[in-house]
Amino acid sequence: MYQYVVNLEQPLGHLNYLNPDIFHINLYHVAAMATLFSGFTLALLLAFAKREGQAANLFLSAALAVIVLKTGGLSSIFLPALGPLLYFYVRRMTAPNLQFGRKDVLHFCPLLVAYWLPGWLVLISVVIYLYLSHRLIQHFYSRLQPVLMDKPRFAFRRLDKALHLLGLLCVLWLFNDALSFAVAFVLIGMASEVMLKLDSSTQLATPITDRYDAKEKSRRLKEAVAANRLYEDAELTLTTLAAKLNIHPHDLSRIINVGMEKNFNDFINEFRVREVARKMQDPAHDRLTLLGIAYESGFNSQRTFNRVFKEMTGKTPVEYKNGLKKELPNDKLAIPSHLPSVILRSGSPPGWAPVKLNRNYMFKNYLTIAWRNLIKNKLLSLINIGGLAVGMAVVMLISLWILDEVTFNGYHKNYGRIAKVVQNIINNGGVETWFVVPYPLAAELRKSYSSDFPEVAMQAADGDHILTLGDKKLSKHGSFMEPQGPDIFSLKMLAGTKNALNDPSSIIISASTAKAYFNNADPIGRVLKFDNQTNLKVAGVYEDIPKNSDLAGMDFIAPWQMLYNIGQFGQMKDPWRPNIVHLYVKLADNADLDAVSLKIRDVKLNHVSGRFAKRKPALFLFPMSKWHLYSDFKGGVNRGGRIQYVWLFGVIGMFVLLLACINFMNLSTARSEKRAREVGIRKTIGSSRSQLIYQFLSEALLCVLMAFVISLLLAQLALPFFNQVADKQVNIPWDKALFWIVALAFCLATGMITGSYPAFYLSSFKPIKVLKGTFRVGRFAAVPRKVLVIVQFAISVVLIIGTIVVFREVQFAKNRPVGYGRQGLVAVPTVTSDIHKNFETVKADLFKAGAITAIAEAPSAPTVNTSGTSGISWPGKDPNVNVDFAQNAVSFDYGKTIGWQLVEGRDFSRDFLTDTAAIIINQTAAKFMGLKNPVGQIIHDDKDPIQIIGIVKDMINDSPYDPVKPTAYFLSKGPGDDVLLRINPGKSATRSLDKIATVFKTYNPGQPFEYRFVDQEYNKKFGDEERYGTLASFFASLAILISCLGLFGMASFMAEQRIKEIGVRKVLGASVLNLWGLLSKDFVVLVAISLLIAIPAAYYFMYKWLLHFQYRSDLAWWIFASAGAGALIIAMLTVSYQSIKAALANPIKSLKTE
Repeated sequence: MYQYVVNLEQPLGHLNYLNPDIFHINLYHVAAMATLFSGFTLALLLAFAKREGQAANLFLSAALAVIVLKTGGLSSIFLPALGPLLYFYVRRMTAPNLQFGRKDVLHFCPLLVAYWLPGWLVLISVVIYLYLSHRLIQHFYSRLQPVLMDKPRFAFRRLDKALHLLGLLCVLWLFNDALSFAVAFVLIGMASEVMLKLDSSTQLATPITDRYDAKEKSRRLKEAVAANRLYEDAELTLTTLAAKLNIHPHDLSRIINVGMEKNFNDFINEFRVREVARKMQDPAHDRLTLLGIAYESGFNSQRTFNRVFKEMTGKTPVEYKNGLKKELPNDKLAIPSHLPSVILRSGSPPGWAPVKLNRNYMFKNYLTIAWRNLIKNKLLSLINIGGLAVGMAVVMLISLWILDEVTFNGYHKNYGRIAKVVQNIINNGGVETWFVVPYPLAAELRKSYSSDFPEVAMQAADGDHILTLGDKKLSKHGSFMEPQGPDIFSLKMLAGTKNALNDPSSIIISASTAKAYFNNADPIGRVLKFDNQTNLKVAGVYEDIPKNSDLAGMDFIAPWQMLYNIGQFGQMKDPWRPNIVHLYVKLADNADLDAVSLKIRDVKLNHVSGRFAKRKPALFLFPMSKWHLYSDFKGGVNRGGRIQYVWLFGVIGMFVLLLACINFMNLSTARSEKRAREVGIRKTIGSSRSQLIYQFLSEALLCVLMAFVISLLLAQLALPFFNQVADKQVNIPWDKALFWIVALAFCLATGMITGSYPAFYLSSFKPIKVLKGTFRVGRFAAVPRKVLVIVQFAISVVLIIGTIVVFREVQFAKNRPVGYGRQGLVAVPTVTSDIHKNFETVKADLFKAGAITAIAEAPSAPTVNTSGTSGISWPGKDPNVNVDFAQNAVSFDYGKTIGWQLVEGRDFSRDFLTDTAAIIINQTAAKFMGLKNPVGQIIHDDKDPIQIIGIVKDMINDSPYDPVKPTAYFLSKGPGDDVLLRINPGKSATRSLDKIATVFKTYNPGQPFEYRFVDQEYNKKFGDEERYGTLASFFASLAILISCLGLFGMASFMAEQRIKEIGVRKVLGASVLNLWGLLSKDFVVLVAISLLIAIPAAYYFMYKWLLHFQYRSDLAWWIFASAGAGALIIAMLTVSYQSIKAALANPIKSLKTE
């Protein structure tokens, strides 16, 4: 039987790792990722955004980076800098003139010994610095002069409260490390408040004295315009009115805007509308039409007149005139006694406002502008949307893969209450975890722990068996299970009942098996012959178990009692000794898994004695929620497993999307000069910074939505390839509402990340500089873009190096000497004993046919150990040491067939009758025993004496990444489960297999002929790593593609920006090579810097990854050199196209048009 053994340290250390949860990802992981990405984003924005108090913001940005490095699980080595950074931030805020000096660097000296500093001391230092920061604020207040208004005394009130809160949290942090997240959230809040606060220099509030002055001048302006009837000039403009009044147009505009809070057109049209309304009431103007009155009053078009009149009065001119009651005197020539005053609407009319001034209109305008910008800049739009589409498609595929992984076994209804009983055993000098237990344990749990386990079921190791219906004989995969098993795993019965396994002559089969044997006929009651020996009645059909279940591929379940009878379990002398069954339990609803694990810990120990008691077997429950992702046990502790790949690909997906977002940020901010005038005009006519931020975020969101539509198509097209590589069966859940909700949230989050930096950056432009034409991008404006390019290529290079290391490790393990000849070695399973009974005849026929050169029987192919023994002892063995040897019962010629290599002694031989009590061991076993001359020594298997006749080189029978176990080989007294054959290398393999099949069918007609190439079986051991490596290389390639797209766009922009310079240089004699070097130099420097960052980071992470394998490759220098050279070459090729294109352009055109 199979024994799954892994080294462990402490028998009960696993209990801290086995808390069941739904998705295997707890609140800690969510908080870590949230603080890491949001914190770093805010830190970058804070560091590079041009804002008031930027020097102080750098300290806050660094403090935020320090805390999120800790909460994100990356590094806590920089925590001693947290206190000084906050202190210098507050000092810079309260005393802007006080510069950071050389002596101030001494505050950061603890960083030099940070590795040795205890955590409590670091936190106490942070609390002290927070107190000093509070004193700085108090000192600032004390320096203020007494004034009527105490507003300055509240300037740092919120900051002071934040410092108090941080101090409290740091004190609590001393007792619970989870409080570090609270500190991170407070600092994120402080950074967000700084980013959202308007600069004092950009606030448009006018001083009170200026407003009073403007009000007074506006009153005199109204009188002048009314007295001189200047509004009647249909061609009147701001400039002409200023000339008539003999003032500067800017002063006139300021008087109208500030004093009246209107624009020029509204100011003049108000006079005109009043004049029109007055003339409508004056009988002297009855001879004129409404349009005539409008022209006389200063309007120059009917359309403008109708629109403005309705805006200001709420009525059309006709409606307004019809509503008037004219007071006509008897004498028409007399002057009207009184004309009612005209009342204009103070606000916009109800019919107009919802259409023109609501948020929907503004949002529609934002989208319109965004669409026009996309059409205008087709190349950049293609790069942005294409990169985002690829990045989002990658995230979508990885998310589907992760969802399949974290919901593994979720098909079973009782997923959260199912557990496997496993045991920790002291063995081979350490603690190992075995996933099989003695079969009497099931009865003991039912008897003594029925309140904790309402259902208990044993299962034998699954395998292939022959099911026969008439002439149809098929090999099907299944297992023996107790009657409670189907109910524990909540199998969905399509026909029959789960209770069928109570009858030892019944069997339940899967829907696909029923289809294979009975097509559409009713299978219930039909008889299948099991392994050509036992007739079993089909009593139930269950739904096929999906692929993302540990029970997937289970074609049938036979009754446990049948195996019990065949295996003669009842006749075992010591049934608590052999570990041969898998034991599953269903926990009671009120039972706690950890508490029950403690209760059953010593159940087996209480039933064993002697050397078996010295092993101190400790039982515990391994929940089904952990089977797939947390199956790796070492030293008695659950060390994870596939969950590391879930996190790995999750991070890769976010990195790939981040690369696409960086492209958008870079290309958006790079064209800032072309959008500066738009920003200036919008701010001048009243747009606030928040409105501009909304506009730019809307543009980003439009790009993201378009990219998402394309990404759906890309993901759907890539799914067949992805499923094949990942060995999955995932699909996009088009019909699930939750998918579209998550997709919408994903698009919004991506839009916010993508558009945040461009929005804050572009909205910060000063309108005065822009409109005066004096706006220039600062000398440090390109720094954030360069940093983002460096980050892009650093991530890409890390992915490339990681992919190379993964493939190299797989290849290294593949090339590891296995100790036997894999090529041409074939394993044929034998379910019945017919081949064993006729073994010599079969051997003779195969040799006669020339198909083979050697043949032997074995318990399995040499790629796996199927059993072990702990009964071997030798002279000088420490009685307190518990040893477990892998054991293989083989036939004569086994060594010749597999091609093992003898180091000492001889092989099994028919010439020695005593070889039935002989044993051959491997080198590891010989070293473990410590015998000087092991060959010829008499050792014991339990009480039976056996003689060591040979030592063979170590052979890899289990994982190629782990050390070889001590292994013993002895002659079998019965049939093996496999027949091993060495195919004749001088013959065609296909023909040889045909001959072998003919012979096997002759002597074993009841079993279909099946075979396995041993080298293919060995290669399957690398399946997971090769799949992960292929996926990683695929995503790394996409990351490089996205980075190159961004680099291509940046190179295109740089070439366009410097086209005049290129023209001048070319006229002065610069060659194409000179110009190519000029344009490429900056990018080569950025890529080189990214390599300096990426190579150490990749070395660190891959070194940690390789530590998971005891047999591992080294990190050769050429891996990093080739990855760096490849990145440089790719970058050069990407940039060179644009550089050479610009260098070859006609300089006359550029000098003429620029």
